[in-house]
Amino acid sequence: MRLGDAGLNENAVNRLFENAQADRQYEMDSGFFPSVVENISLGICALELAARYRKAIEELQ
Repeated sequence: MRLGDAGLNENAVNRLFENAQADRQYEMDSGFFPSVVENISLGICALELAARYRKAIEELQ
């Protein structure tokens, strides 16, 4: 099984995390912080994406 077969693209996943990190840094630098609900929602999405990615990697091995 390949990452593409699992509906995942390693470069896209890496870009997603890099963009999220850059967004967070911008928020910290600008003094703007999203609401707690937004943070929780983003965290849940990130955890779900990481779980799918990890599962796909395990299936490849």
